[in-house]
Amino acid sequence: ILENKRLPQKILIIGAGAIGVEFAYFFNSLGAQVTLCEMATQILPIEDTEIADNLAKILAKQGIIIKTG
Repeated sequence: ILENKRLPQKILIIGAGAIGVEFAYFFNSLGAQVTLCEMATQILPIEDTEIADNLAKILAKQGIIIKTG
């Protein structure tokens, strides 16, 4: 059984698709400092640009660092 009793202080999530964004939100809500990296020019690269931009603003307000490109 995998069991971790400590929350990481910082976490880097590579890939800002739906699952990466979900993990970023989860760990941020638990108090970890999260950096979300995506090779494409926006998070959620297969989604509409307007939706991705609005979500990026919301995540940034919550303290998640987003690196794209």
